[in-house]
Amino acid sequence: MVPCLDRPTAADADLAQPPPPPSSGRLEKANSKTWLPASTRARRRTLSSETDEHFALTVEHVAIFLVGDHTLITVKPSSEDDASIWQAVHRRLASTYSKVRHNDANFLLYSVLDVIVDQMTGVMDDVRSYLMHLEQQLDTLLHRFDIETLRDVHSELGQLPRVIKPTRDVLKSLLASRDLPDTTKAYLRDVHDHLNHILDEIEWQFQMCKSMTEEYRDAKATQTNYVVYVLTIVTTVFLPAQFLTGVYGMNFGISTMVGDWVAYLWMVVAAATFCLLHFVTAPFGRHTSSAWGPTLNNRLGWFVMEVPSLVIMARAWWLFVNDRESNFVWLPFALWSAHYWNRAVVFPLRIKSTPKRMPVVVVAAAIGFNLVNATLNATYLLSTEAMYSSAWLHHPRTLTGLALFLIGMSINVTTDNHLISLRSNGSTGYSIPRGFLFEYVTCANLLGECIEWTGFAIATWNLAGLSFMIWTWANLVPRAASHHAWCVNEFKDYPKNRRRIIPFVY
Repeated sequence: MVPCLDRPTAADADLAQPPPPPSSGRLEKANSKTWLPASTRARRRTLSSETDEHFALTVEHVAIFLVGDHTLITVKPSSEDDASIWQAVHRRLASTYSKVRHNDANFLLYSVLDVIVDQMTGVMDDVRSYLMHLEQQLDTLLHRFDIETLRDVHSELGQLPRVIKPTRDVLKSLLASRDLPDTTKAYLRDVHDHLNHILDEIEWQFQMCKSMTEEYRDAKATQTNYVVYVLTIVTTVFLPAQFLTGVYGMNFGISTMVGDWVAYLWMVVAAATFCLLHFVTAPFGRHTSSAWGPTLNNRLGWFVMEVPSLVIMARAWWLFVNDRESNFVWLPFALWSAHYWNRAVVFPLRIKSTPKRMPVVVVAAAIGFNLVNATLNATYLLSTEAMYSSAWLHHPRTLTGLALFLIGMSINVTTDNHLISLRSNGSTGYSIPRGFLFEYVTCANLLGECIEWTGFAIATWNLAGLSFMIWTWANLVPRAASHHAWCVNEFKDYPKNRRRIIPFVY
């Protein structure tokens, strides 16, 4: 059963409004009349959780005027269950030995406040039961769970302390007042303690709502990740057949016009990936998460996801370039193969992360990327092989690109060696790398790879090389930001002057 409290109308609010209380919250006397700022009464109705779409709490105001020691006046808006609060007070009065009958109006004031606070307690018990019901529904019926209902509860609970705290402050003023006898103050102190307990209960329920909201989001994210995982697997299964058929099954020459459209589209996908990776960190390495589905050995994962680039380029060179010695198109193939031989074979054998795992979805996504990227670059190199002549080799642009590629690869390999050496003593944890470019940036190895493929794009001077350069920066810059944030949080003594990936800039 759900507690539901309907909000009072404007007319009721005007009727219930007492004289404005002093900002200090203390009681004042005027013409022998003592007034109490509007007390809060939470009114309940039992409604079915299956038929009501929205959760709501009604807050009513009860103005209480204490006139001398013998008169107590209460004013509140009329409602259909007015009798509930007064019936409880009347039951106390009906008893022959009731303390209410044998004490002055001060004790009656306590009795009214006690009934109001007891009703608040009942409402909070109902809210707790309702939250337990929502939690059970979240665990068992996620697909039918209505997050808006939880947000309604969260919003209503957030408003309650603003209503209850003034009442508690008034009670605190009453306890400090000299107008009330000590015997009555003892009872009022009990009401004050009950209000504190209610506020603690509200805080607990508020945190429970936040926890359930986070649990709901995590569950939905897990569902989405699983769907992406399945779609990635399906796509990866069909990609090899698509691209092998497209490249080797055609009986006519490769069209650069079609390649241009693919390259432009590939750049757009890179831009979208760049934006996405600022919100979702790829879950491998130090960011590995079990929420992304099944995993496999880290070394095997690196080999499986990087080897397609090596195989596609090697096969293209063997079939189409091996017997052509009149140009230097073999050089870009050689540079590509050197990088991916290191990345697919040498690097996995050297890393000291045997216990680590890599999500299959990451491996599948990388395979899909490498199939597209390697095929696109091989296609462009083969379709424009005539440009890779002796004049191309001696062009300043080509020499600049080759120099950048070699510098970038040297930085990449050197910094990888440095990171691997940090675990030479058999440790599996992380430590702060120092020396070389690590004094300036957190991810010197990623910087080297970005320089490497920038040089490749300049040297090859085609859209495929440009798209790969854009992809490299789009992928590695957000990852460098994630690495840097992780290091800053993990190591209290992490150097504050280090940038993420570009020295002195970012």
